[in-house]
Amino acid sequence: KLHFLGFPGYIAYVFPDQFTQTAIDTFKNKLLNFKGKEFIAYMGFSDAIAHVQGKDAQIEFLKKISFLLDEIRNELGILLDVVIFSDHGNNFVDNIRVDLAGELKKAGLNDTDHLESINDFILPRNGFVSTAAIYSHPDTAPVIARTLSKIEGVDFSTYLSGQSIMVHGSNGIASIQHQSNTFKYTPLEGDPLQLIPVLEQIKQNSQSDDHSNSRGFISSNDLWQATKQHIYPDPLHRIWQGHHDLVQHPATLIVSFQDGFAFGPAIFDQHIIAGRKSTHGALLNTHSYGFYTTDFQPVDDYNRPNTIASLLKNSALAKQSGKKKWPFKAMEWLKKGYPK
Repeated sequence: KLHFLGFPGYIAYVFPDQFTQTAIDTFKNKLLNFKGKEFIAYMGFSDAIAHVQGKDAQIEFLKKISFLLDEIRNELGILLDVVIFSDHGNNFVDNIRVDLAGELKKAGLNDTDHLESINDFILPRNGFVSTAAIYSHPDTAPVIARTLSKIEGVDFSTYLSGQSIMVHGSNGIASIQHQSNTFKYTPLEGDPLQLIPVLEQIKQNSQSDDHSNSRGFISSNDLWQATKQHIYPDPLHRIWQGHHDLVQHPATLIVSFQDGFAFGPAIFDQHIIAGRKSTHGALLNTHSYGFYTTDFQPVDDYNRPNTIASLLKNSALAKQSGKKKWPFKAMEWLKKGYPK
């Protein structure tokens, strides 16, 4: 159902201005000529705007989309039900590149594209992001994690250990266990995810008695509700997903960087690509939260991705049953100036 890609590749990260208006015009023409009922557009070039030009440019881009939709409504002369959402957040700060491979090689590990010896690791270079996936022999994961915890800019790394996930960072070591729809966080040294106060509050809350058990497992929903505004939103659920059911071939280790640090190809150390005004991917709240706006139903302030998927599905049913449409406020905010 993806009708428009609009993403010219890496060159957009060098010259974003040259492509933005052309892509917007293409999007408008395709939508005006579309004869179906559901049009889905992926505007990938907005990522280049955030990386290269920063927050103000991203806000101006959203305003352009707002005005564009008004133009299309007027030209078509029909009602349009619109949903706009981002596929990730952005921290909107200047970011320093971490030479992750170089630091691991200093520790005696081998940067390679095939795992042959126990000291080999594979490190995909996927753009300039605040996370990294490392593939290695499982027995080497604890060694790599200890090395990562000493590298400036690394917040923590995670890896599988039996039925648990180990969290290893500069602030300590902890384990995560999963059972049905519950999680258990066990600090072994320090508190790498800063969850001890959160867990104590959940236990003190009388309502949580029905959702936790004597062995320290707490319901996924209770943890989500308690960590919406935490430095790491919904951390246990998201970390568990990353190592189990989020991708086909999960990495041996997943690295999350501190704010202001990111990882990518060495070209990001050059002035050719200046895409370091924003990045995303870390477990931090500034990187995690995107936005979701719609003109036909209300939405909560904080939502998990699966909730948004359900909202999209249910909104179609709501329209078919003739329920009253909800007023669209988000676009009006953008026209008047983005809320501080």
